[in-house]
Amino acid sequence: MGNRLFAFGDYYAILTKLRNCLEPNGIILIDDAYIDDLIAFTHAALFKKSELLRQISEAGMELIDEKTVNDPEEQKSEYEKEFEFQITDRYF
Repeated sequence: MGNRLFAFGDYYAILTKLRNCLEPNGIILIDDAYIDDLIAFTHAALFKKSELLRQISEAGMELIDEKTVNDPEEQKSEYEKEFEFQITDRYF
């Protein structure tokens, strides 16, 4: 899913619905922001990491990998790789 999965509702509700669309052992990729639990900053549109993980778990799923990107150039490179994957390996 692209950025701002939360815009469609809470993660639990969306992931619970998407779970029914998955093949056995299927995966969902989420590209979204969260706030580290150790940081005092809050924002209405962002979850703390622990809350995000709780909702994922309650939806019957688990986080199997995570990649954080803070450098703008690295982020641009990652988006370009994702775009290339979508163009060349799209399932029809």
